[in-house]
Amino acid sequence: MEERDLDLDVPVTPEQWEILARTAEAIGDERGFRTDRNDPPAIHVHLTAERAPSRWRDWISPRDRYGEPERHAARFEFNDGRPVARVDPWIAPEPPAVLPQEVDVMQQDLERWVRNRWHELLEESGIHYVRGHTTEA
Repeated sequence: MEERDLDLDVPVTPEQWEILARTAEAIGDERGFRTDRNDPPAIHVHLTAERAPSRWRDWISPRDRYGEPERHAARFEFNDGRPVARVDPWIAPEPPAVLPQEVDVMQQDLERWVRNRWHELLEESGIHYVRGHTTEA
């Protein structure tokens, strides 16, 4: 797995970013979003066994089992109004635990999942957009 920056394709204003951060704080425990007052421009996204892409569920332990109940997946950064997601590879599945061709598919699944989480946060925060269509903020 490699660390990647994904353009989230939805420009936001500083005011909208603040709304997104407050929304992430409000729904964080339930949906795997975190904010850090020492790192204010970032919104962290975590994988949980219940919410992870199917190929990733074996790499995260359910709450009633040994291991991590969640893992850091990415952080959304404001990036001067053009948000990006920094996908964090942490300790990722690698051969021989998974086949080499599965690693690429898992990376794509994780990136798709991160983008979907961004759109979920936008929707939950009430910031309106048309997916696939952007205008300058």
